Amino acid sequence: MNPTERYLRRATRGLWGQKRRDVMTELRGAIEDKVYRHRLCGLSEIEAERAALRDLGSPAVIARELGIVHTGPQVVRTTLLLGVAGLLGLQAVAQVNGIRAIPDPQLRLCAFDEDYLKLLPQTSAQQVRQQLSHPGERGKLIADCLKRSPTPGNQLLRVADIWVSLRAGGVKVEQLPGSLYHLTFPGHTDAQLVDFTQSARWVKGEKYVDVFSLLMILDNSTDTPLRLSGTLQPVLRVGPASLTLGTPSAPVAANDLYTAALVAPVTQAVGHELSFTSSNLKDPNSYLAFETGATDGTRYAVLDNRNFFCDCMLGGLAPRYLLSVQTTVHGRVPTTVLSGEGQGVPVIVASVSELHRATQQRQRAILISRIDGSDLRRLTLTPIPADQVKVVQP
Repeated sequence: MNPTERYLRRATRGLWGQKRRDVMTELRGAIEDKVYRHRLCGLSEIEAERAALRDLGSPAVIARELGIVHTGPQVVRTTLLLGVAGLLGLQAVAQVNGIRAIPDPQLRLCAFDEDYLKLLPQTSAQQVRQQLSHPGERGKLIADCLKRSPTPGNQLLRVADIWVSLRAGGVKVEQLPGSLYHLTFPGHTDAQLVDFTQSARWVKGEKYVDVFSLLMILDNSTDTPLRLSGTLQPVLRVGPASLTLGTPSAPVAANDLYTAALVAPVTQAVGHELSFTSSNLKDPNSYLAFETGATDGTRYAVLDNRNFFCDCMLGGLAPRYLLSVQTTVHGRVPTTVLSGEGQGVPVIVASVSELHRATQQRQRAILISRIDGSDLRRLTLTPIPADQVKVVQP
């Protein structure tokens, strides 16, 4: 018996005959609708079914409420039935809408104005200023920079929506002065302090936090698992609470959350700071890709030494390894290497030490590792041997 049928039997316990069949039909329709909506958000069939049943709550509670609906006076039955139907509808809408997300309005890509140049290393800034002094060079610099840059994702999340989702999952949220909050999880008596002081952003009168800061804050301030499911508009489970990140019109990319979770451990592994980039490539078909024979949806961390050899001032980057998280689509995973950059096809290495060695020898190289796990606190990386990777041109 599958999970939905077990749920239906438990939720209609106490009803008999045609009444039970009618209620099972009604509930099955509600579950199927929720499964469909969760699939739209990027969950697999199994994940979507679990999420749908979780949204509906305890089947024992539903059985108790339905018992009242179908045994009370007609007026009471009608009122309660409308209440249950309305609740299911509101849950479905809330689940799809999720936590509102917007692009970062302060993200300055390829502006090449003074505010942008202040972000560059001093030597690079001087070189750019010299180039900009020549007629027509500004347009060339901007065009080349935009070609290299990924499309900014919806990485700012509305803080008020985060608290609504946490409270809906049974987490007690208490706001303190400023941007401090106490979170108390079910089964715990001690409140955990969450500090948004350094990361809170105000946009048009609303408080937002970027997904990187949110993940770092939750990681440092709580000890509950942080489980992620889905691809676009993913669901982040924080203990008992489910946070749907983004909306259908402005989704958040799950790969950006995986990137955020991997920055610290990968930085420690390579021994110095990283650059990282969004997974939202403007045109994936214009980048080199690789094939490993993995099924679609398999995630990989791609560590690239490109920025040790490219004209790094164009992206405002000091020489350092570049981290991105990409997903297998139609058997291929795009890299961050544009076809025709003139740097040649990078070699595939199978360890950090090999990547360091290739960099010291001035050789373009990429380290590809499969990402395993859904708990963002406990992700593992498995490097893929070079003989199992095929680099393909677009």
